[in-house]
Amino acid sequence: MKKIKIQNKFISDGEPIFIIAEAGVNHNGKLSLAKKLVDVAKDAGCDAVKFQTFKTEGVMTKYAQKADYQKKITGGEETQYEMAKKLELKYKDFIELKKYCDEKEIMFLSAPHSEDAIDFLENLVPAYKFGSGDLTNIPALEYAAKKGKPMIIGTGMGTMDEIKEALNAIYNQGNKDVVLLHCTTNYPCPLKEVNLRAMQKMQKELDCLVGLIVMHGPQVQPHHPEQQGCTNNEQEQPVIGRFFTQRILFIADNADTVVCSDIYNLIFHSDITHIITG
Repeated sequence: MKKIKIQNKFISDGEPIFIIAEAGVNHNGKLSLAKKLVDVAKDAGCDAVKFQTFKTEGVMTKYAQKADYQKKITGGEETQYEMAKKLELKYKDFIELKKYCDEKEIMFLSAPHSEDAIDFLENLVPAYKFGSGDLTNIPALEYAAKKGKPMIIGTGMGTMDEIKEALNAIYNQGNKDVVLLHCTTNYPCPLKEVNLRAMQKMQKELDCLVGLIVMHGPQVQPHHPEQQGCTNNEQEQPVIGRFFTQRILFIADNADTVVCSDIYNLIFHSDITHIITG
């Protein structure tokens, strides 16, 4: 049975579920709100809280248009570049966030979107978390893998061949500490498209741990743990990432976020699932 250690936490099928609160850019570019998201994640009992580290000009053109779900929430007047620029935190803000997470005794994570960000985060994070958009960004994955830290990677719309290519690229750098997260790039994700059986296929075909990113919308009832992704009816999953906000805010990422009460319920039911799994 594979086992990975991230800071003071062990990730394995036999360990308690490792829960990441995916804060993303739900801080609206404000450090004060980012700290409030840390507070919520800590109070809920999450193991880690994860943000995104990027410089807008390095990840998209000034002419990139918003996705349809983003337009529905924030309108189509501004470009995706203009929107993302407002959601940027300065590098010095992440240093402050790391200190704040240490004070609150919750693990700080942030997804890098460039080699520059990978280098910057090297002394701040115990593991690199990559979104599914970087699954096929082999140069970035190889660059991060050389740092020797555990890597957590969303799979999104990736095919099995693309997932294998990414995994092999990381392994070829001598890094075997990888967790893949099953998710669907649909915000919010209808229950009929969650397809948890894909996780079983990944576990059978790939030599790594497999977890889940929960992106369900309002149709999910938080008092039903099986709907929250705490179990796939056969095997408890070692890692769950859950997008959330401190409250409902008018920002682009809110199509796949939940309010505080939902993440408290997720923690509660994941604890129960670990106990009853045996």
